[in-house]
Amino acid sequence: MKKMTFNSIKAYIRNNIFGLIICALWWFPVTYFGYWTSPVGTSWFSMLKFPVLSVAVLLLLKSGFNKINWMILCFLLIAFSASFYSVDVVYSLAKFAGLAVVISLMSSLFRSRRGRELREKIWNNLCWSAVAVSMLSVFWTICRLPAPQIYFKMGFSGITSHAMLFGPVAGIATVFLLSKALAEKKMVFFIMSAVSFMACFTSLSRSAAAATALGVFAVITVSLIARNKATVARFMLPIVLILAFIVSYIPNDQLPLGLGGGEMSLIGVKGLENSRESYWQERWDEFEEKPLLGFGIGMSSRYEEAKEFSEGRFEGTVEPGSSYLVVLSMTGALGAISLISVIMSEVLKLKRVWTKIPMRRRFEIAGVGLFLFVHAGAEGWIYSPGGVMCLFFWIWLGITGDAYDRILYGNQEVTHG
Repeated sequence: MKKMTFNSIKAYIRNNIFGLIICALWWFPVTYFGYWTSPVGTSWFSMLKFPVLSVAVLLLLKSGFNKINWMILCFLLIAFSASFYSVDVVYSLAKFAGLAVVISLMSSLFRSRRGRELREKIWNNLCWSAVAVSMLSVFWTICRLPAPQIYFKMGFSGITSHAMLFGPVAGIATVFLLSKALAEKKMVFFIMSAVSFMACFTSLSRSAAAATALGVFAVITVSLIARNKATVARFMLPIVLILAFIVSYIPNDQLPLGLGGGEMSLIGVKGLENSRESYWQERWDEFEEKPLLGFGIGMSSRYEEAKEFSEGRFEGTVEPGSSYLVVLSMTGALGAISLISVIMSEVLKLKRVWTKIPMRRRFEIAGVGLFLFVHAGAEGWIYSPGGVMCLFFWIWLGITGDAYDRILYGNQEVTHG
């Protein structure tokens, strides 16, 4: 490990400036720190988000690109059409504009060497920021540091504003740290991954817990297929035994982060009860009402009701309930077919170069990818450009496409395809 000096830190900040700014803009308003500065207005961060991304996109275009991903462009045109024909054109187009900027920067819409470099930096900074949020949340709680409770809801929220946000964040940190641990064979990352895994469960988000478990399973499976059985056994077995000891032998009221009968039993109480059924039904009804193009980005059938409630301003759906149904509801069958085509084309390209991709990136693509697709079933973040999970999905899609281009072209520009 390189020794950290002031000059090395300064060089890192200079080389990762956009990634760090993006992390700050998206994370700060949803943490305790954003809550403490609320008197001066965290809304400024929301106002700065998309102008900063727009500048990054313009700089990316200025540096030049060789190819456009026409499938992603087609999806954006369909999403634009859905918003253009929505009930509230101005509101929906504004939401579309934010989403389009995110997709333009995070996905491989513009295929170029500079684009791959930029997305690599953004991906690494986003993943490490998830690790920082997860670890800092554990540290904050263990040290009993003062922290305002922003939303009163059962489940551990860490330093974030909501337990349902902290759950998936800790889940991504778990999968990312496990990927790094298996690739670099360092016990410290295994331990950090296990701590994040426990923290994820204490959020009481069933979708995040299930997605994290399957993401971990995907990483281990990829490792076993690559014949890293000894590494998996050497590092995973001690972690499993430690977790089993904590859960089995330490009194429930002494478990860290409330990981005992009190909170964990609530997951059992929830069981398989579907708390999102009403949201799912609403989204499906919206799809049936407008099956071709949907209601438009950010829109829903609650338009008139919400507009009347908020004195003439439409605030959109509060909790869509499922990203899959959001795609159908807001962009219809055309948007769904187009988006599925984009995802499948990016994933299927990897079959040709999978064994040539660095092991850690294989772990991340498989683990984080499966996590996102499972979690998307219960949370509607895919068209919410102001949310962290939306960023994670589109940058995951971007680094997935970049993995193929990186093997074929290395540091050269894309010349065909």
